[in-house]
Amino acid sequence: MLLSITITSFSFTSCKAEYSSYMTCNVKEKQALPRIKKKLVDPTNWLSSWSVSNQQDCCKWVGIRCNNSTGQVTQLLLGSLRSLTHLNLNDAGFSGLIPHQLGNLSNLHYLNLGNNWDLQADNLHWTSNLLSLEYLELNQVYFHSELNNWLQVFSTLPSSIKELHLRGCTTQSMVVPPQGYANISKFTTLRVFDLSENQLNGEFMHMLSNLTSLELLDLLRNSLQGEIPQTILNFQNLRELYLNGNELIGQIPESLGRLRKLEYLYLGDNSLTGLIPTSLGNLSSLRVLHLGENKLNGTLPRSLGILANLLNLIVWHNLLEVPVVEARFSKLSKLKILDMSFTNMFFNVSSSWVPPFQLTHLFMDSCKMGPKFPL
Repeated sequence: MLLSITITSFSFTSCKAEYSSYMTCNVKEKQALPRIKKKLVDPTNWLSSWSVSNQQDCCKWVGIRCNNSTGQVTQLLLGSLRSLTHLNLNDAGFSGLIPHQLGNLSNLHYLNLGNNWDLQADNLHWTSNLLSLEYLELNQVYFHSELNNWLQVFSTLPSSIKELHLRGCTTQSMVVPPQGYANISKFTTLRVFDLSENQLNGEFMHMLSNLTSLELLDLLRNSLQGEIPQTILNFQNLRELYLNGNELIGQIPESLGRLRKLEYLYLGDNSLTGLIPTSLGNLSSLRVLHLGENKLNGTLPRSLGILANLLNLIVWHNLLEVPVVEARFSKLSKLKILDMSFTNMFFNVSSSWVPPFQLTHLFMDSCKMGPKFPL
């Protein structure tokens, strides 16, 4: 059975054809079709005509239908796709509405429509038929106003999903009502959850406590408020946490130091206060610690000096003070980026001190380094 994906709603951008009595396909569309082919699995080589070396009018290629008046590709007849398990159309130049017929591809495990900058979604009900779907990426797909809250989004997605990428899907503030908790908690096998750059507001993180399989949580550049919840301790498999660029307040919870698998911790550009918890020194796998642009006070805990895998330490633009001594860096042999700009810290180290690291970037604007700082 042929599945027709209508390109009038999934159209290529910047396609203008010159008029003639018989319109051949547009050059840009002809160049785009082989790129789309690379993102499809075609074991029988049915799409062999989709080649940059094929000089034939692309409207005559297998599976292509064009508008006779304009020469614009209007349909891709991609044969029997019900057994298709992977479909990757990332950055393929599509625009218009996502065709709901994609919901007929019931065996899909992987679907990537991300980074098609003019692609839009009026609803996601069609995903409810994709019961085997494990990976869904809709990064930069614009959600219509009909999708006016995340409850509608999460309620339709299949619970089989293990990776969900929805970065930058809306420019308007979208709330998650309290009843959204049940819709989110169904994703018990979810490992990667990316909702960055979506104007999320409120205390959304409280709704994620059941997602105990999470390895990556990315909520950067939203409008999240309140404190980092203690329930974050539920994420014992977490390796990457991105909360920078929100409106979080309160202290950094000591419980973060019990997430022993954590490698990337981004808490910058919030309004966090208090001391940097000494428990962060327990994160022996930590590679990046970004605490910049907050209201943290005190000094760097001595425990940070034993993070032997740390590559980047960023604490700029805080209220940190008190001397920084050599012991703070005793085991940081892999450190490459150190940013302590616009703090009140000053260095109390010997002029003969040989740091254990070799930095590629050092930022010390407004720090007091003193005459004995080794150069």
